[in-house]
Amino acid sequence: MGQARDTPVQPTGRQWPSPFTPPPAPPVLPPPQIVTQDELQRLQALLHQRREAERLRKSILERLTAGAAIESGNLTARIRQSSCRRITRSALEQFWGTEYVENLRQQIPESSQVHLEIENQSCIADL
Repeated sequence: MGQARDTPVQPTGRQWPSPFTPPPAPPVLPPPQIVTQDELQRLQALLHQRREAERLRKSILERLTAGAAIESGNLTARIRQSSCRRITRSALEQFWGTEYVENLRQQIPESSQVHLEIENQSCIADL
């Protein structure tokens, strides 16, 4: 004899779910991995290095702009300039007026930003 079917068969041969069959359970996801102190400390150190690198970059740029020479060796540096146009609210208001710009702003959906803050006993690093 044939095997029993879990769901009824339509005359066309297709199966359909029984109205008494509960929907499938959502998949069970494993809990996220713990964020370790080592990871937080490494991130904090890298951010400190980034800030230190930015200070050094600004110092070198200022000196090169003032005409400083570069010590001879394998590395060299040059200043490359570029430009961009930032469209500010005040610039738009000058062209189209405050009311129009505010109306336009209200039509644009907000975007959210997520920041990670690492707290230390002495300071907070805003990432």
